[in-house]
Amino acid sequence: MFSAFVCATLALALTGCSSSVPGTAAPGPTLAAEEQATDVDARVVRGSASYEYDVFPTLTSAAEKLRVAVAGRVVRWAEGRSIIDAGDADRYAVLTVEVDEPAKVLNPSQEATLYVSVPRGAEALDEKGNPIIHEGQHSTVRSMEELERAVPVGTRVIVLGLPTVSIEEQEYAPNVKVETPDAGLPAGGTLVDPYPQGLIFETASGGFVSGIAGDEDIAAWAVNAATEAGNTANRSASPGSFDNLVDELGQSARR
Repeated sequence: MFSAFVCATLALALTGCSSSVPGTAAPGPTLAAEEQATDVDARVVRGSASYEYDVFPTLTSAAEKLRVAVAGRVVRWAEGRSIIDAGDADRYAVLTVEVDEPAKVLNPSQEATLYVSVPRGAEALDEKGNPIIHEGQHSTVRSMEELERAVPVGTRVIVLGLPTVSIEEQEYAPNVKVETPDAGLPAGGTLVDPYPQGLIFETASGGFVSGIAGDEDIAAWAVNAATEAGNTANRSASPGSFDNLVDELGQSARR
């Protein structure tokens, strides 16, 4: 269900997308700008979902089309909302980002802090609304602890996306309901849905990996970013390639 919902959301600003596959929290502490990048395992964040969507050839082309484009650092992971469709539940986390480069934001508050809705898996529910987990199997929904280990606090991140649609639009069918829509958010906070190519984490070596789409869908971005920067960090694994993306993001904001 998640991929169909993402495409419905993105269709508000883009064309060509098609389906494929509690409580209130305050922002976490701010981070020292000199904090070093930590290693990440973006495969945990991605999970097993797959997507069919319009692929942007460069970061600049994505930033021009999408409504939010920032770079910053991971502050915290928190449990987010759930979208229940009859006997299925899509679970989300809220990623809080301390913004360093507010290239494109929806309101002044996002120049400092961005709240990002990150899918963390889907599960079937029984008639009482409890997850169905068969003997010998484990839930595919990632826990907060798994996400925090995979992408620790302090990791640098780029987010490109759109505002999460209203509750009324999320509940697009009679049997679809949103549970705890404000979970993981401070009072008055608003969510952003990252585009499939729009959640990018820095690795410990200074390269980058994708948090939603496959790495192959953003690998080519390194070439354009390196060309603009005038250096040879032209692969996603190259040290300095994440810095090149951040520089390109800043340049896109000034065009």
